[in-house]
Amino acid sequence: AALPVARPESPEALRELLQTGSGLPAPLRPMGAGSASTPCSAAEGGTVIDMTALDAVLEVGDDHVTVQAGLRLQRLADELAGYGLELAGGHDLMGRTVGGAVAGACLGPGTGVGTRLFSSQVVSMKVVTPEGGELTVDASRPHLLDMFRLSYGLLGVIHQVTLRVRPMSPFTIRRRRCSTAELAAVTDRLLGSKLGLRFYLLPFRDQVYLELR
Repeated sequence: AALPVARPESPEALRELLQTGSGLPAPLRPMGAGSASTPCSAAEGGTVIDMTALDAVLEVGDDHVTVQAGLRLQRLADELAGYGLELAGGHDLMGRTVGGAVAGACLGPGTGVGTRLFSSQVVSMKVVTPEGGELTVDASRPHLLDMFRLSYGLLGVIHQVTLRVRPMSPFTIRRRRCSTAELAAVTDRLLGSKLGLRFYLLPFRDQVYLELR
């Protein structure tokens, strides 16, 4: 049977859902776009909290943006482009939500200078605790901030995120195909360059598809 789904439309509604006496079957499992390759919310019993209604852009600054966690990455990127800004850190699958990309495993950083996980760009976040309280996590408590990155909703439900952003910079893309040995031979050179690198490894065919930015 399908699990019951709650879809809060405000942080206040989210807090009410998690407070004791809400009447929802436990455990409560937050969900973003549901775009994972595995059914992360499939389980026996409990309630799914669909976060996609919390999708507002709250503030855009020169070097940061504050959004609600249900905002899709593509919408955020489009909004930032209007300000001449772009997301920093490795990210992909633009249909995902910001909260899902922060709290779940986002595709890792590319090879090169300055490329890091998307979740490493989090400056602060607001979380509803399992008891329905409000918690702000920021750099004043760095270990706690690190714990909430890639926490999969196990420590609380992230509903607001502030991310670093940077001025938009144009780039060109070149695509190449090579063998595993050929990639290994030039890896050190690529690491020392200013190229952005994405690659798709097909080990059983001994082929690597490169995308150089």
